[in-house]
Amino acid sequence: MAWSATGPSAAPAKDISNAVALQLAGIGEYLGGPDKLDTLTSAAQDLEQARRLIPYNGDAISLAVGSQLSQEWKKDRKCEQPALKAQRLTAAGALGSDSPAALANLTNLYRMLLQTPTESGPNGLPKAQVQERLNTVQSLKSPN
Repeated sequence: MAWSATGPSAAPAKDISNAVALQLAGIGEYLGGPDKLDTLTSAAQDLEQARRLIPYNGDAISLAVGSQLSQEWKKDRKCEQPALKAQRLTAAGALGSDSPAALANLTNLYRMLLQTPTESGPNGLPKAQVQERLNTVQSLKSPN
């Protein structure tokens, strides 16, 4: 994980230590029970807490969003607040040290949204907008 040690977005060392501990706990919970809703919920809560401690860390953002998606999908087979999750994954790509992985996460979110039965919810995105965003993200990928 890449941490910013200088600049205006630098987090205090205590926050970084606490965030890393929460991330390790959340990852351990996730790996220990990816099919159990209560375990996924606990992991999502830990990883979201870590994201709040270090809000400008792309890895923390990606872990929090990914765990929330896993928990929501296991619970209701849907994604709550997809526009917010897309915004956060976009920020993770801009802030993180691993932009290709962040773009892949965003691409996967949009693909998942295209496969869900609902068009859009209170905080949702219309499928046409999701497809447009997916096309834009795919056009950003380097031709390797």
